[in-house]
Amino acid sequence: MLVESFALIQARLGVDAVRAFNDAILPVVVCQWVTEEDHAVAAEAVLTSGCRGLSLVDCSSFRVMRRLGIRRAFAIDRHFREQGFDLLPDIVAG
Repeated sequence: MLVESFALIQARLGVDAVRAFNDAILPVVVCQWVTEEDHAVAAEAVLTSGCRGLSLVDCSSFRVMRRLGIRRAFAIDRHFREQGFDLLPDIVAG
């Protein structure tokens, strides 16, 4: 999620906004890092999905969330709902 957050903030708002996010928000976030096994499982999911829009970041998130028993995602990406997660807010973009 951090990779996508940084990329989105940087693309839409610039590096100063990324710096503000990094300095103000990240100190209060508990981050769960992707393990080598998580990455391998996520990469295989991307390669076998046949879905052009399903990203390695998404599949890595699904893997880590399942490993940790997390059922709710702060996301508007339909892939999370398709994978069985509840969304906060309860909307899907696009």
